[in-house]
Formats: sequence, structure tokens, C-alpha cells
Amino acid sequence: MKKTPYNQAGRNVGQTAPVKPNNGCKQGTTSDGRPWISGWNVSKDRGMVTVLIGVYKGSHEVTSQNGKTHLVMMAQIEYKNSGIVDHYPVTYCKETGYVQLKKHGWILNPKKGNMTRFTGGK
Repeated sequence: MKKTPYNQAGRNVGQTAPVKPNNGCKQGTTSDGRPWISGWNVSKDRGMVTVLIGVYKGSHEVTSQNGKTHLVMMAQIEYKNSGIVDHYPVTYCKETGYVQLKKHGWILNPKKGNMTRFTGGK
């Protein structure tokens, strides 16, 4: 009987280690029907960052030039390592489900469950 070759991690050669996710995003509604979105990101330089987005008393709907409906919501970004908490308004596109955090250079996509970086940030 031939032995299967193993690498140093004890796995068969050709198998890769399971990759841990470094970001996530989900959405839902409160008991009174108001939408919310939460996301998180882990990186070596920023550490753990959490984002919580919800409606506030100044929330309102706007229509963009391309005809898409957006809801203005409030975002709370918390950097866990430094303790810095930032608040500012963001727009949630009802058609695509995207929330763009331009100040930080992130796009939250609850439909795919991720929080990704884009090049248009600060």
C-alpha cells in the first residue's frame, strides 16, 4: 500500500489550508421595519473595524441622475484597536443594495456579504 505524501501542516500535498474571511456584511430590519446594515473588516494595518448603518431622524430618499433611489442613512465606523469612532451620513442604493463609504474607501455589499475596498477613497 502506497502512502500519501503530506506537507508540514499534515495535509495531503495539493490541499490548501482553509482561508479565514477578513470581511463580512449583512442587512436586516428592526422590529419596527427600519433597515440596518452591519459590516466588519480585519487588516494588519487597521486591525478590526466595524460599521453599523441605520436610519436616523434626518433620513430621506433621494433620486440620482440615473433614476436609482437612494436612502440617506447614518454610518458609525469603529476602529477597535485605537477606539476611534466616526459618524457620517451615507447613501444606500435600494436597487443594488450597495452602501459606499467614500471617506474610508469601502463599499458594503450585503447581497454578496462582503465589505471591499475601492480606489476612490481618501
